[in-house]
Amino acid sequence: MDFNVDDHGEVSSEPEGFICREECRRPFRRGEEVLLTADADDGWRFAGWTESTCSEAKTCRVTVGELTQVTANFEREAQPPPPPPPPTTTDTTTTPITRYTLKTRAEQHPTAYEMRASADTAPKRRNCSRGCSYVEGSVIEVTVVSEFPVQRWANCESFTTKTCRLTLTGDRTVTADFGISG
Repeated sequence: MDFNVDDHGEVSSEPEGFICREECRRPFRRGEEVLLTADADDGWRFAGWTESTCSEAKTCRVTVGELTQVTANFEREAQPPPPPPPPTTTDTTTTPITRYTLKTRAEQHPTAYEMRASADTAPKRRNCSRGCSYVEGSVIEVTVVSEFPVQRWANCESFTTKTCRLTLTGDRTVTADFGISG
């Protein structure tokens, strides 16, 4: 009896207990019944027998005749799908912070006055006559301390005679005009 194994596995027999990994020839008596068992290598599976009356079961019972030839066929196991990509992560790179300069200036002012600015992002009051840096979008309040009220404000969104409010979206100069000539 001839046995063929198409790589990737082996065939064993009873009786005689041989193991065949490629092409083998074993003498059996005519009319003898032989039980063949196919075992696949890792990553492969048994796919069936050819040149025999066996089904696709791993074991095959063959009665030996004049020209008995049996081939065990193996095929690669279906590979599992690749794992899904890892979840996307939030970009941890920091966006640069945009900063703008606020300057305060007084026109026709009294000799004694004080102008200070503060922001919701930096509440400490500062003198900004030479410029103060604030984060874009900061809500700024410029306050005047003087015995005289401010007559006109320039570059404010809202104001009183002592305060000016604005949202900083670019470099800006706030002017307080006291209307005092002299």
